[in-house]
Amino acid sequence: MIGIGGMLASSVVNRVASKLGDLAVEDATLLWRFKDDVDDMKEKMIDLEAVMQDADNKVRQGGKDGTATRRWLAKLKSVAYDIEDVLDELDAAHLIKNHQSKLKLFFSQNNQFLWKMTVAHNMKNLREKIDKIEKESQKLNLVRHEPWVSRYNETFAAINSEGMDIGMIGRDAEKEKIISLLLDTEAKEHISIIPIVGLGGLGKTTLAQAVFADKRIDIFDVRLWVYVSKDFDLLKIGQSIVKRVNQNINLDKSDLQFVQDKLKEELANRRYLIILDDLWEEYGETLENLKKMLQHGSKGSKIIVTTRNICVVQILCTGYIANERKICPVHESDYINLGVLSLDDCWRVMKRRIFGPDDDQSGLEEIGREIAERCGGLPLVANALGQVMSEHRNIEAWKDIREKKIILDFKAEHQQDTLERLMLSYYYMKLEFKRCFTYLAAFSKGFVMDSDRFIQQWSALGYIQSRHNGQRWRRLQHLPTLEMFQVNGYSGFQTLPDVIQCFVSLRELYLRSWEDLETFPEWLGQLVSLEDITMINCPKLKSLPKSLQNFTALRKLWLEGCEVLEILPEGMGHLISMKKLVIRDCPKLTLLPESMENLTALIELKLLRCNGLEPLPEGLGLLISLEKLSIVDCPKLKSLPKSIQSLTSLRKLQLEGCERLEVSPELLHLTSLKCIEIQGFPILTYLPESTKNLTTLEELWLGGFNNLPEWIGQFICLKEINIFDSPNMTSLPESIRNLTSLKELYIWNCPRLIDRCRGEDANNISHISRIILDNEIFIPGQATKGSKNPAEYNISVVFSCNPTIQALVAPITKP
Repeated sequence: MIGIGGMLASSVVNRVASKLGDLAVEDATLLWRFKDDVDDMKEKMIDLEAVMQDADNKVRQGGKDGTATRRWLAKLKSVAYDIEDVLDELDAAHLIKNHQSKLKLFFSQNNQFLWKMTVAHNMKNLREKIDKIEKESQKLNLVRHEPWVSRYNETFAAINSEGMDIGMIGRDAEKEKIISLLLDTEAKEHISIIPIVGLGGLGKTTLAQAVFADKRIDIFDVRLWVYVSKDFDLLKIGQSIVKRVNQNINLDKSDLQFVQDKLKEELANRRYLIILDDLWEEYGETLENLKKMLQHGSKGSKIIVTTRNICVVQILCTGYIANERKICPVHESDYINLGVLSLDDCWRVMKRRIFGPDDDQSGLEEIGREIAERCGGLPLVANALGQVMSEHRNIEAWKDIREKKIILDFKAEHQQDTLERLMLSYYYMKLEFKRCFTYLAAFSKGFVMDSDRFIQQWSALGYIQSRHNGQRWRRLQHLPTLEMFQVNGYSGFQTLPDVIQCFVSLRELYLRSWEDLETFPEWLGQLVSLEDITMINCPKLKSLPKSLQNFTALRKLWLEGCEVLEILPEGMGHLISMKKLVIRDCPKLTLLPESMENLTALIELKLLRCNGLEPLPEGLGLLISLEKLSIVDCPKLKSLPKSIQSLTSLRKLQLEGCERLEVSPELLHLTSLKCIEIQGFPILTYLPESTKNLTTLEELWLGGFNNLPEWIGQFICLKEINIFDSPNMTSLPESIRNLTSLKELYIWNCPRLIDRCRGEDANNISHISRIILDNEIFIPGQATKGSKNPAEYNISVVFSCNPTIQALVAPITKP
């Protein structure tokens, strides 16, 4: 990216000027006018830093002056690095001096007197080089940069990615056309591809986001967003889709075949909507493989593709999959070819960025519309210029923006026009943000970034200076659109900083140990792309915003350690895409909203250590997709709703530590259960009759029981039994012999039962291939016992040096 070298030179010059200003010069260092050299060099570096803005602009304008200025910047950067090396040597020498005696120093290689002579001489030579570079800057006619006086203490301007504003302007017709195509159930294609085609900056991604957030498309069983980018990677695309469809699938070390198999399983008989954002790939075979991977959805599934290249769409129309009409783009007349915005729409976009609802716009409308003409109809440019103009809101500054001409050396006409307009935003960017901006050129679009880590890197490089938290948050508004925002261990704010509302493409919000967080602002509901919200150890959080109901794309909500959270908003029922809800260690929470019955996509619900939770919503049985239900350590909970018998998809039920809970007879209707865990019920010491009909059970976990009934022999599908903390259980039922599918039996902390299994009941369990008794492997009929964990075996091996290797293995016994 042009200008990175200039920004690096600027950063080094700035850092060196700062170090020279902080340098403490002692009397002993005053050799060869060392102090005078340092003071003189400091002034010259400050003067050179002031002309860096003009030097950067000349480089970008190109021509002979640009080439000469580029060489000048390279010389300046080289000398600045040399000066910094000398200053680092001074710091190192100071440390050595403070830790060694004077006599030892004199006779060592760190002789300070000789060293000072060398450093002073080097500094003198460097000062002469700086003098020469300063004279060259005068020949180049580089002038000091005087920033405009802004209505703020600092000038902020940046190029924001598409979608940084809430809502769209000028694309309503295109949006309605896409919605119509998505709702069309009479398409000839089994799965249709809807292409959005246009140059960069026209708002393709913004349009797709607006469609994705529209409630009318809730008809799809699965809705996914995949950012593709220039670096097309079929495996990563597949993994991304699998992860979003089913987070329980382990993708570690997965290959393409595994991912394709999982996609076939997960997408089969499901009507999906997948958005492939920023697709560049043109190779026909690669795109054919992409279509093969996505061909398993139900009829009526749709794929929205955003691309800058119409050739991509044309290639998608070819190949076997397309000719069989399994996956094929819609008719050419239905392509969404984005054009530029009208002048009026551009000005509306800019005004939204520049003015508040009550700001005075008088005297600025005419010149503002003239600047809007320079946007070329590009929303991206309109947003960028609007940001610049909001920070320089006066006629004089706006006239300069209107008249500024920036020349770029690009061959493609549309590239030159676009970048020339965007350069206006860069021209007025504060110097330290130019450095940060050019640093980001090393990262691809769509890169997920940890803001604190970037800020630390910028500080380490000398691009920015450490300031108070408010300034740190404010810098974030000048970064490209974020997809993940994470805060670990923070204090000082009682609510989220307003800057976060800029991140309208945010998908993951992760807050951990935010000590002072009490409430969320209502504008949080504007972040409609959020898919994952996690809040852990926010001890002062009192409530969630009512606008939570806007998160129709939210898939996971995790609330943990929110000690004073008392109520959840009724609007939670609008979270129709929610797959996983975890509420843990929220002792003040007493009720769950009745509207939860609308979470029909919910697959997993965990209620853990919610000491104040009493009744559960009666509509719990309407969660038709629920597969896993865990209720642990909720001591005030007395009963489960009768509607629980309607959870026909429930596969795993965990009930633990709920002292007052009565296990209701409705459990006998949960015939789809594969795993049940019951423990920590003082009043429940036997397996309830209501579980008698659960003949499809494969895993059984029981704790605190006195016995097992004979009818357990009816559980013919049972593969694993776990019995623990049951000191009063004395034997297993005779019918356990009938459990021919039983492969594993684990018993812990049940001394009387374990003795019986090793003796009288040994024959009854001899058909079970794996038996663990108090962490020891037990094989009926054999005296051999061993640890369950092979690592606990006491094995020693001794190898001799003879050609014939000998080994001595100690007896395998538990240590």
